[in-house]
Amino acid sequence: MLAYPLPNWVWPQPMAAHTEPRPMVSALLGKLHGHLQRNLEIASYELGNMSGASGVAPTIQVLGESVSIAPGVRQCVAVRHRSRQMLTAVRTAQNEMTLDSWRVNADGSIIWTGTSGPQTERVAQIALARAAKYVVAYRTDAQRLKLVSWDVSNTGAIYRAGESDPWPEPVRKVTLCALNDETLVTACIMRDRRLKLTTWRLGADAKVAPLRTLEAGDEAVRSVEITSLSTQGNALHFATVLRTAVGQLVTQVWRVTPDGGLVARGQAVLTQPGSQPQAVTEAQNYLITAIRAVTGETLLLSWRWRGPEAPPELVDEMTLRVGGDAEGERARRIGVMPAAGGVITAIQTRQDKVQLASWEIRPDGTFQRGVESALRPVAAGPLALCPDLLDGNAPILTGLKTRRGLYKLTSWRI
Repeated sequence: MLAYPLPNWVWPQPMAAHTEPRPMVSALLGKLHGHLQRNLEIASYELGNMSGASGVAPTIQVLGESVSIAPGVRQCVAVRHRSRQMLTAVRTAQNEMTLDSWRVNADGSIIWTGTSGPQTERVAQIALARAAKYVVAYRTDAQRLKLVSWDVSNTGAIYRAGESDPWPEPVRKVTLCALNDETLVTACIMRDRRLKLTTWRLGADAKVAPLRTLEAGDEAVRSVEITSLSTQGNALHFATVLRTAVGQLVTQVWRVTPDGGLVARGQAVLTQPGSQPQAVTEAQNYLITAIRAVTGETLLLSWRWRGPEAPPELVDEMTLRVGGDAEGERARRIGVMPAAGGVITAIQTRQDKVQLASWEIRPDGTFQRGVESALRPVAAGPLALCPDLLDGNAPILTGLKTRRGLYKLTSWRI
C-alpha cells in the first residue's frame, strides 16, 4: 500500500467556528485524525528507508504496540515469561517500581495481563532475572541493595513471594543474572567504586539469601555488565565485562562452587579509553559484548572461551553502522540478545531513532550482517530489549518512548 506523507496537512474543522460543537462527533473525528496522522508518519519513514543503502525493504518489521506502560518511565527491564508472554519491571519518574505482565497475540498486538501495582519503597535502579521465580534486584534511593522474588501465574497475575534482608553497604549500581533455578549472582559497584560479587540462594520459601561475597580486585570500576554462561559438567559459570577507571575493558570468567563460592577463571583485558559496555550475552558458544565507544560508535565483540582455565580470546570486532551511510548515527543506548544462529542488536541513536539488526555468527566466531529494520523515530528515553525470543509471529519485544512521550512495548517480526 502506498501512503503519501502530508506534513503540512491540517484536519478541517467539522463545524463552523460560531456553532456549538457536538462532543461525540468531535471526539470521533479527533480520534480518526490521530490514527491517520500516525499511519502517515509510519508510512513516511518506512518508505524512505526502503530505498536506503541496501536498496531493499527492511525485513525486521514492527507489528504492534502496547498501551502506555506508565507515565515518566526512567528505566525498563524485561524477561520472557511463557510462550508469548513477558514480564517488565519499570522505575517511574516518582522512583516507584511496578511489575507488569503482557501477552503478544498472533497479529503482534500486545495485551496487558497483570500488574503488581506501585511498590512502597523508592528505587533508584532495578535489574530483573528469571530463576524458579522472577527476581528483582534493586537499589533504593538510599543506595541500599534488596532482592525480591515474584510469582507470575499462567494468566499474568503477579504476586510478591519473598525477599532478602537489606544489604548493609551502599551500592552505586547492581547487575543480576540467574545461573539456575536456585542460584543467582549480583555484580555491584560499591560506593568506593570497587566491584563486589555476591551469590544468592532462592529458597523453597521464596526468600533470597546471600551465600558468598567476593571483592573482585582493587581497580576502581566505572561500569559493569554480567551474563550466565553454558554449564560445563556440573559447574556454573558466568562472565563480567567491566570498564575500569584507567580505561581498560576487562572480560572475566567466573566459576561458582556448590556452596556459592566464587573462583576467578580466564581473563582478557583490552585498552578502550572511554568505552562503555552496554550489554553482554552468550550465543553460538561465543561471548558477545556490545560496547559504546567514547565517539558514540557501537562495537560488537565476539569472544571464544575454550574452557574454565583459558582466557577469553577476541576473534572479531565489528563497528555497527546505523543509518546506512559510511559514518552512521551515533549510539545513545544499545541492547543485544541471542537469536537463532547469532544475535540481534537494538541501537537507539543520539538523534532519537532506533534500528534493529540481526548478525549471524559464523563457526569461527566472526560476524555476518543479516537483515535489519527501518530507522524508527522515537523520543529520548530508556531502551528495553527482552533478552529471549518469544514464540510466534512477533518474537522480538522492545520498550521505547514514542514521539508523543508515551512509553510503550513494541513487537517486531523477523
